[in-house]
Amino acid sequence: MRINVPLLTIAVVVGVERRTPRPLRFSLRGLMLGVAAAGLWLSVAAYGGRLRQAGSYHAIQVAKVAPFTGNTPADKVNIRKSIVYHSRAELVELLLLSVLAVAALLGADAVLGAVAHARQTRSALPAPEGPQTAPPAAPIPT
Repeated sequence: MRINVPLLTIAVVVGVERRTPRPLRFSLRGLMLGVAAAGLWLSVAAYGGRLRQAGSYHAIQVAKVAPFTGNTPADKVNIRKSIVYHSRAELVELLLLSVLAVAALLGADAVLGAVAHARQTRSALPAPEGPQTAPPAAPIPT
């Protein structure tokens, strides 16, 4: 920015060199991979929900048929199925949470790496072109 000082024949040049960050760009391949990964994650989440629902169905069947006994063979089968479905749903949820945690850690690592790279390269910027000082003032006519 150039500032002309009135009544004096000098000009003050103030320069602040800032680089604008590159815009975040996704390629079509990257977007397709992201959508495929999100779809896979959501389908596994839906599978875990179906397992929970099946386990709850069998637990309700035990309570409906014989609320006080639970000793019939059908009750034992329903109890066993309920336990199996709920334990599998817990494994699926553990898998989903671990994948989500790994994705969050990788994302945080990418952000921190970009920040570290930007801080490191900022000191190695080339000198801006053009004059760095004010042009010499013209002599004052007497």
